Amino acid sequence: MPDSKPPRSFDVCAQCPNPDLEAKSIMHFGSMAWEFHCNLAQEVHVSGKGITVDCGAADSPCCVDNGKTVFVNSPRISPLRSFLDTTLKYFKT
Repeated sequence: MPDSKPPRSFDVCAQCPNPDLEAKSIMHFGSMAWEFHCNLAQEVHVSGKGITVDCGAADSPCCVDNGKTVFVNSPRISPLRSFLDTTLKYFKT
């Protein structure tokens, strides 16, 4: 469960190229989690791993998003669209 004070992206990962982002609390499948909105985030579909978030500035996986209690989204990422695209890929195979 996240602490009551919202963390900054720097608090989660000191190497984050966007260190001053502040998280907002969200409900994720019935549990509290933190969510950051970052313009550098890029969604990537990795075969066998599902959807991952890469950092556009670091050209590597996002060091802040852990996929469990801390999530990073971007205005360019549409969660509903991603869910539908992923679901359709499973039906096609």
